[in-house]
Amino acid sequence: MTCDDELPGLSAGVRGLLSVKEAIELLASAVAPIERSEIIPIEKAAGLTVRCNLAALRDLPPFDQSAMDGFALSGGGRRGVFTLAAHDGIRAGDGTTRILPGYARGIATGAPIPDGADRVVMLEHAALGSDRLVLRGEVTKAANIRFKGEDVREGDHLVAVGAVLDVRKIALLAAQGYRTVEVRWRPRIAILTTGNEVRQPGGPIDATSVYDANGPMLTAAAARAGLDLVQVGHCRDDVERLGEAIEAMCARADLVLVSGGSSTGEGDHTDRALRAAGGTSAKLSIAMKPGKPAVFGKLGKATVLGISGNTVAAYVSWITLGRAVVAALRGRPSTLPRSRRILAINELKRRSGRMEFAPAKISLVDGGDTLEFLGKGGSARLQPLASADGLAMVEESRGNVSAGEMVSFFPFRDAEEF
Repeated sequence: MTCDDELPGLSAGVRGLLSVKEAIELLASAVAPIERSEIIPIEKAAGLTVRCNLAALRDLPPFDQSAMDGFALSGGGRRGVFTLAAHDGIRAGDGTTRILPGYARGIATGAPIPDGADRVVMLEHAALGSDRLVLRGEVTKAANIRFKGEDVREGDHLVAVGAVLDVRKIALLAAQGYRTVEVRWRPRIAILTTGNEVRQPGGPIDATSVYDANGPMLTAAAARAGLDLVQVGHCRDDVERLGEAIEAMCARADLVLVSGGSSTGEGDHTDRALRAAGGTSAKLSIAMKPGKPAVFGKLGKATVLGISGNTVAAYVSWITLGRAVVAALRGRPSTLPRSRRILAINELKRRSGRMEFAPAKISLVDGGDTLEFLGKGGSARLQPLASADGLAMVEESRGNVSAGEMVSFFPFRDAEEF
């Protein structure tokens, strides 16, 4: 069986340069959505995909209710003067009552409108005497009343199958009495960093070693994206050991993310290791800076994505390629983060041919946002990334960016929440 049999549109060798859009589309087309589902409490379902259509179980509001604190009035008061029906007010949660024409009764926000009442006057728009209420102005019929079903009618469509639940939809469902909801499982992810020179933070280190920044970064990124992290590990640059590590992770995860070893150098083993473990694999060359090399493959039911070991490149690959794979696992469209156009105030020197993601800071100048490119670019320069507000995204066809030109930009919060 060839690689193309398992990975539609992907060659077993190093492909010609793919645009970022082409790479995202290819990855998305080769990843099947997770079909496992579970029924969970709605308060734990934020960020998950609904597996069935959900309809309204009752009207909202479920009864006519007061929109504010005031007095419920029954039409017929003479010249704005009403007789108080009772000195105690109607509170939220009270049963239904009734008032006669020409009478008024105190009422709290959310309390049921008494039978016979047709409007509510605000506290500050009335003067209260010992046994009467005098209006300070006209109060039109139906004023300050929330009528039964004016927000939602029983049977109305609320949430469609495939929709992503957020805190607002959860509020809507809870108000309908939903306690649980059936959702697609969170994608399970395992993260594997590679490299003979890599050491774990806090441990001993020598002059030619580096601490592992990618493992903690990608672990935090997986949590931010709402994934189920099942394993984090590290492996030396050894084909056999790397293959064994990938195989073990694939048995537990839907996505195995391998950082390092994805280029074409002598020490880059991800592609060979995946094949040695019995998987299918393809090397990708993407018109993206940083993050040009990648490896994509399958082993069993798991997807394997190999990205650069350089930390900035790994971050960019995660929010582009990783985002596409995770979206496909969730059964959602795969897209780049939402961007907007902002005026650049300094220059970015670059060559056309690759889409570049450059750390940038946003400032407010003369009432409008401006963008400042930070530091000299590079796939291993962390300080500009850590100091930035987000990433500028410069199209493949564009050369140098001059001060005063418009640039696409997306903040980190939009890039990391998917």
